[in-house]
Amino acid sequence: MATATKSRKKPIPTIEQCKTEIIDRLTSADGEGLLGSKLSLRQRHYKQAMEELLGAGEVVVLNVTKKTRIYLLSKFAPSLEDVYNKIDSKLSEKTGILFTQREMKSLCLKCCSKPESIYISEAIRYLIGENRMIPVKRRNSTYYLHSAYLKQFISVGERSAIPQKERVFEAYQRLSRQSGWQDIWLSDLYRESGVEIGGLKSLLKEESHMGRVVLSRGDWSLASDEERMAAVYIDGEPFLFVRFKGRVE
Repeated sequence: MATATKSRKKPIPTIEQCKTEIIDRLTSADGEGLLGSKLSLRQRHYKQAMEELLGAGEVVVLNVTKKTRIYLLSKFAPSLEDVYNKIDSKLSEKTGILFTQREMKSLCLKCCSKPESIYISEAIRYLIGENRMIPVKRRNSTYYLHSAYLKQFISVGERSAIPQKERVFEAYQRLSRQSGWQDIWLSDLYRESGVEIGGLKSLLKEESHMGRVVLSRGDWSLASDEERMAAVYIDGEPFLFVRFKGRVE
């Protein structure tokens, strides 16, 4: 009489093994991230491993929609500035084309990854608020045109009436006098100077390299979205404050 053989149970992985497996899967996914179902998070050991990875800051979770959460490695996490720059670049390629906000969002969804999509609406608001996308009224509808198209109609004399460096330095002086501080928020300097955000960041990077300004990190965790948006990145590190040593040459 044949005897039934007992089925062998699959050994339960350790938390460290689960962590390693999760990191391997997310590394393979690159910057696209993975849903929880792809990471076995319904299993107790994998769920605990993920909680520890999130607590250690090695993994982040993004709410792409109300019901969809995506996990990805921290090094792949998108930033509002990255998405803003990507969208700005993409829209500037569409020279002379009028967009509705819905059309802008549709185009952005095609050029951004799922994790990046969480910043699309906010990035578009900044583009409109900073006049990178210019509103054009037509009957009861509003369309938007990228400012890069309009620059060709502005004379060189008008553009350089007040030198950009001078405007930034004068704005810094006003803010410093008003606050009594030498270290000024970059977001405040951006608003006060009226200089386009990309130009301001390029200028401050150049001045920092020349040793004429000092950039300070500040506390990123306490910064608002507007303050983070104005941050200058050097070697991957965000800087929120600036202090001028003297006049801008």
